[in-house]
Amino acid sequence: MVLNSLILRQTFRQLKQFDISRTIGLGGLLIGVFALGLSLLLYSHETGYEDWLENPDRIFRVEIDLTNLNGGGEDIILPTSPPALANALQSNIRGVRHVTRLVSLPKNLHYAPPNEDITVTAQFLDETFFEVFPFPVIAGSAQEALADPMRAIMTQDEALRVFGSTDVVGRTIEVDNGVVLTVGAVLADLPTNTHFRFRGLLLPITSPLSGFAGTGDDNWLTNNALTYVETHGRHSKASLEQETAEILKRLSPLAKFGGPGDSNYPRVRVLPVNSLHLHPESGRIAPDGMKDYGNGDLVKSFLYISVMLIFICLFNMTNIEISKIGSREKSFYIHKIYGAKFSDIFINIFTEIFALMIIISTIAAAFIYFSVPFLEKLTLIKLGEINTKYVFIFLMTTSFITIYSIILSIYGALKTIYIGQKYKIGVFKKKYI
Repeated sequence: MVLNSLILRQTFRQLKQFDISRTIGLGGLLIGVFALGLSLLLYSHETGYEDWLENPDRIFRVEIDLTNLNGGGEDIILPTSPPALANALQSNIRGVRHVTRLVSLPKNLHYAPPNEDITVTAQFLDETFFEVFPFPVIAGSAQEALADPMRAIMTQDEALRVFGSTDVVGRTIEVDNGVVLTVGAVLADLPTNTHFRFRGLLLPITSPLSGFAGTGDDNWLTNNALTYVETHGRHSKASLEQETAEILKRLSPLAKFGGPGDSNYPRVRVLPVNSLHLHPESGRIAPDGMKDYGNGDLVKSFLYISVMLIFICLFNMTNIEISKIGSREKSFYIHKIYGAKFSDIFINIFTEIFALMIIISTIAAAFIYFSVPFLEKLTLIKLGEINTKYVFIFLMTTSFITIYSIILSIYGALKTIYIGQKYKIGVFKKKYI
């Protein structure tokens, strides 16, 4: 007990001693842990889009590109598809639970007096949209509102902008051409980790305001609908692409009477909804109603660079600590001569290294926490939505530094024991005492 107390006191004395090489090493490690923590935070957010959905892996977006556009030899990359595709997918593919669409109006609406100077954007949704994407509402029923062509859903910001309140269900609004709509629901703020971005009014796709060409269920020539497919079970991306291509070949005039290489020949791409944010095709522009696409390569590069930096810092710190252990062989040998066991020396080294790692991790965590407001401006991360990920990152970091400390401590203790066995204890006494 006395020996253990002496060893622990020596450990704390070592921690209080100023060592320029160890200080530099710890500073580098602090930077590495800070960079890794930020990159993990960013990566967990950017790869967590649509995680708020119960089964995001069962929802896909079907996109139809046009190849050899107007015979000019260029392909146009589009996130949309013909409006007629939705019913064809629902009727012809087994295992499909819902197919739903979002169509944006190509112009702004105007409110009637006294708000005629207020312009408003509008998106048109299928009746099943909120069954696939159950966004929260403040008041009313979004599904019931989409079932009535003369009802409208207002976003929270739009209700405050027009009425100064969110208690507007049942109130009427008049827009262009004297169309009077009744507010059926008010949509709450969207989760930050969704690719949707709603503004203004959300209207049923059957609304009289959607009477422009392109929203009809028989329209194969206009490519303006974001089309989402929800399956009953796990459905492979490849099989959905193949079945959609076969449907286009049978029903789409562009595919039925043409072939690959022909002007405006459609090409099918199916993407899981939770991968949309990070995997844009080059040259794609986010349509109205959606956030700008993320950059998966940039996020991954940041993470890879941070991992490489932390390994370099750990390698440097390991060399410093090994050198530190080597410089203390005399004290360790004396401890062994006077009865210290392998476990005693291990505890000595482990306590010192683990304490240093905890201090560094705590400082880095504090830096990360106070850096999040700046990070939020860049990535829209909200602390309240990633608490579980913070806990996971903390547990992962704690586990890593514990394992790292144990490995170095075993090395130091083994070195003390086995090097000591090469000599006689009497030699130690003559040499060190």
